[in-house]
Amino acid sequence: MVELCMHVNQQKYNINSVIYDIGSNPSTFYIVREGNLCMETIIETDSFYSFPIDNQKWQLRKQTRRIQYKLQELSKGDIFGHEEMLSEIPGRRCRVRT
Repeated sequence: MVELCMHVNQQKYNINSVIYDIGSNPSTFYIVREGNLCMETIIETDSFYSFPIDNQKWQLRKQTRRIQYKLQELSKGDIFGHEEMLSEIPGRRCRVRT
């Protein structure tokens, strides 16, 4: 426990602060001491639309929509950020914000 305590830092974040974002380096895990956090990801969906540009030709248009999707709410005592570290994934798979 003594060695673990030597590596622990306390951080305070303002409301709506991003603790880490998708793709950031997974070198730290976190323990929620107080407050509530939201773990979320971005889902991209593509839609394709065809419309006529003259009597014989149609044009195809692609529209990409980004949806912010809540995965989990975190509160006092929850830990997060450890899965990517243990799996040796090169970047974070989600965003965590206050």
